[in-house]
Amino acid sequence: MILKKMKQKIEKRKLRIEENKAMEEFKKEEFNHVNLKNNLIKMRMRVLVKCIDFHFSLEGQDDLIVFRSKLRVVRSLDKDVLLSAIARTKGMEKIYETKYTTFFVGAILAATVPVIAAFGDLIPAYTIIIRVYIMIFTMLTLIFFLKDLIKDKYFVALLVSFREMMEQALAEKHEK
Repeated sequence: MILKKMKQKIEKRKLRIEENKAMEEFKKEEFNHVNLKNNLIKMRMRVLVKCIDFHFSLEGQDDLIVFRSKLRVVRSLDKDVLLSAIARTKGMEKIYETKYTTFFVGAILAATVPVIAAFGDLIPAYTIIIRVYIMIFTMLTLIFFLKDLIKDKYFVALLVSFREMMEQALAEKHEK
């Protein structure tokens, strides 16, 4: 059991190392039709999101000419690649969707805080200290999940933006 968990952790670390290498490689590669096609089809989810963020950031584009050339590359993709990439980004949107996480965090806090408080009531001399710890635990938990929720919302917005760009390119292909 312990060896299995250790192997899983090692595999996760290897996967993260591979993802980090892939992220560095896509930043160096030229943004063209072939590379984009391969990236949309083959890239791991986290790397693809970073790639989309790198090339089509929600923060805006530095150079309008470069952005237009990237947009032309997206429009030049085959119909099948666009359909596959749109389906993939919709799936990624579902993964990063956070509407269920809010209820999960609320359920965790609703279950753990009363238990900790009940144990704190067993030791009357430390009731105030335990209540302070409960408050700190609750606040840190909320802050931790809030940061992750904000990050996930950004990824969803990024994916929706890129998906709409691909859907417009697909619609232009249908018109022709």
